[in-house]
Formats: sequence, C-alpha cells, structure tokens
Amino acid sequence: MVRRLALALLLGACAQPPAAIPYGTDAFMVPIAGTDARCPEYRMTSQTRAVVQAIFYRKIDGNFTMSRAEACG
Repeated sequence: MVRRLALALLLGACAQPPAAIPYGTDAFMVPIAGTDARCPEYRMTSQTRAVVQAIFYRKIDGNFTMSRAEACG
C-alpha cells in the first residue's frame, strides 16, 4: 500500500499541470487565474528544480517575458 502511494505521488509530480505550457527542461508556464484576458499572466513551475518566482507574459511570437509592455503593448 505504501509503495503504491509513493509511486502514485512520484508519477503525479512529473505530470504537466492543467493548462500549462511546457517551457525548457521540466518547467511549465501556468496561467494565473483572474488576470486580464487581453494580457494573461503566467508563473513558472517545476517539480524537480528551483525556478524564478516572477510574473511572466506571453509575447505574440510565443516566447515569454517579464515585461508587460513588451508582451502587451
């Protein structure tokens, strides 16, 4: 029982969060709920490594930036 629980937790930790966009190696950009639909905000997350804790915006070319002006004008 304990082994199954540990395995389930391990496999769940490696899964991509819902609505997340893969970003680099084992990192994801996750939309922040309740943000302006014209300029959505994202946060970076990873189950295996430390990531920058900042607000990101998606540019027209699909890349991410921390500059709202660069992404949304």
